[in-house]
Amino acid sequence: MSSTDSLAVQVSSQALPEWDESVNAGTCGSLKMYHGVAWSQRMRSLLGYMPLFFTVSENGQHILRLVACVARPWRIRGLGNSLRHLLPAVLRGRAGSLLWYGEPVILSPAHSEHYRRLALCLDQEARRRWLRVASGAWPVAHEEVLVNGWKRKRWGTILIDLRQTKEELLAAMKSSSRKALRRAARDGITVRRITTLEELQSYYVFACRCAQRYGKRMHGFEDFQSMWEQIRPQAWFETFVAEHGGEMIAGLSVWGQGDSVGELGSFQSERSFSEKLYGPDLLKWAVLEWGHDQGLRTLDLSGVNPMPQGKEVGIRQFKEKWGGTYYEYVTIG
Repeated sequence: MSSTDSLAVQVSSQALPEWDESVNAGTCGSLKMYHGVAWSQRMRSLLGYMPLFFTVSENGQHILRLVACVARPWRIRGLGNSLRHLLPAVLRGRAGSLLWYGEPVILSPAHSEHYRRLALCLDQEARRRWLRVASGAWPVAHEEVLVNGWKRKRWGTILIDLRQTKEELLAAMKSSSRKALRRAARDGITVRRITTLEELQSYYVFACRCAQRYGKRMHGFEDFQSMWEQIRPQAWFETFVAEHGGEMIAGLSVWGQGDSVGELGSFQSERSFSEKLYGPDLLKWAVLEWGHDQGLRTLDLSGVNPMPQGKEVGIRQFKEKWGGTYYEYVTIG
């Protein structure tokens, strides 16, 4: 633990009591799931990362929480994952990486000094363990407290407020989205939610075929299985499939914790693309309806480039047409 006056930062290899309850009740510009116990367990079992739990407190009151992971190449599962951390670490004379996902979770009103102490503690912990700070996320409002030497850039996402009524969600969309939904219904496209691990495995085969079509890397079914077995029981992980004539044509997963979820892994078949079927649009609406019915607060559309070029322009336009709010943050590493 590091402390000065009434402000302290505690670092632990185990989550403190009621960790998830405090994270779920807190606020965060990105997914709170990245700082939950289920996420830390998944990263340990799937990749061999060692989680560290950071808590910033003042006068005994918890202010910020964050889960970071220690990635030492010789302990990481998978040759590709090991090399991804080994080469940069060796070039910097380090023994591995320290990384986290998503902005710190705010439990009580936080100001720049809280974030500064957390950043310093992360840097000190990395140096103490001979690690490089490899990646993370940080709020733009507190970018000035980041440690000199950390690489950083701006990134953005689209956030949709699920607390609106369904009528308000529809009204907030661009007319092109509503037209696509009507076209999907007219074409007889249907959407169902995956309910068993066996169904998820069948969907994974479909996703691999789609990924191969546009050169997207897949990490093996164990990646999906870990989300089903470790994230889903304690947090959120759901997969939706669009079908036409009994054939899968598109798929979309979401995951999260507490009152926020984010998109994960969008896939579309060659037939869906060439015949201009609107399965991806109907999937988006199905997810919005599901999130609203679950009483969730936010759907994160999982990242857009603040200055898009090439195909990123189309990606951003597709996400913006659903009526959300643009949110920008800082990525580290």
